[in-house]
Amino acid sequence: MTDGLRRWLPRGALAATALLVVVRLAQGLAGAVPAMRVAGELGLVLSAAGVALVLPAVLRRASTVALALTAIFVLAWGAGVALPLYRMARPASALYDGQLGGARREVESTPAPSTGRYEVRVKPLGEHRAQPEAGFLLQVRAERDTRIAAGADGLAIPVEVRLAAGTRARLFLERGHGQVEVLVRAVPFPRTFVLLAAALALLLALVADAAALRETPRLRGVLVAVVAASVTFLALVDPAVTSSGRAALGAAGLAVLGGGLLGGVWGLVAGRLGRRAR
Repeated sequence: MTDGLRRWLPRGALAATALLVVVRLAQGLAGAVPAMRVAGELGLVLSAAGVALVLPAVLRRASTVALALTAIFVLAWGAGVALPLYRMARPASALYDGQLGGARREVESTPAPSTGRYEVRVKPLGEHRAQPEAGFLLQVRAERDTRIAAGADGLAIPVEVRLAAGTRARLFLERGHGQVEVLVRAVPFPRTFVLLAAALALLLALVADAAALRETPRLRGVLVAVVAASVTFLALVDPAVTSSGRAALGAAGLAVLGGGLLGGVWGLVAGRLGRRAR
C-alpha cells in the first residue's frame, strides 16, 4: 500500500500540474485571464514543481556542506525566482491608478497598507504630448513631505515618497494642458537584485546537480533546466516595462526552450565527468 502510494503520488502530482498548465494557458490565450498573470503563475508552478521533484534526491545524498549549499539555493531561488514570479502574477494593488487633468486636478490615494516607500509614476497622454505646451507639474503630498514631478515628451516620470500605514498621498496637478496618467504603488524590488539572486540560484543549481545527483541519472539536468528557464524568463520580461502579457507568454516559450537546452547539455557534461571521476 505504501509502495503503491509512493509510486503513484508523484505521477498524480505531475498529471495535476500538467492539467493546470493546459487549463491556465487556454484561459490566457482566450483572454479570460490576464496573460501576464498566466505567465507568472505558470512560471512559478513549473519552477516549484521542478525544484520539488529534484530536491528530495539532492537531500538524500547531501553532506553537511551540500546541505548548507542547498539551503542557500532555496533562499536564492525564493528571492530571485519564486517571489518575482509571484509578484508578476499577483502584483500589489496600486494606491491610485487613474488620470488627472481638465476639471479633475486633485485626488487622494487609498490608504497605504503598510509603512514604506511608494512610487508615483506620471505619464502625459494625448496626441500632442511631445510638444512643449504639453508639459506638466504634479505635486505629491505625503504627510509633511512634498515632492514635485515635472516633465513632458510622453515619458513616465517616477517620484518616491514615504507613507505611514493608513495615510494617503494627495496628488495635485498644478500645471498641465492635457491629461496625465498617474500610478501610485509600492516601490518594486530593484531589478538588479532580482537578477543577481536568480543568477546565484542557477549557479547553486549547477553545484547541487554535480554534487548530489551522480547516482540519479534520470534527474541529471532537470534542476538546472528548470532554474535556467526561470532565470531566462525573468531576464526577458520586466513587468515595469512589458505591457503585453502575450509578449510575456512568448518570452516564456523562449525561456523553456533555452532552459531545456542548457539542462540537457549540462546533464550530458556532468554525466561524462561523473563517469571519469569513478
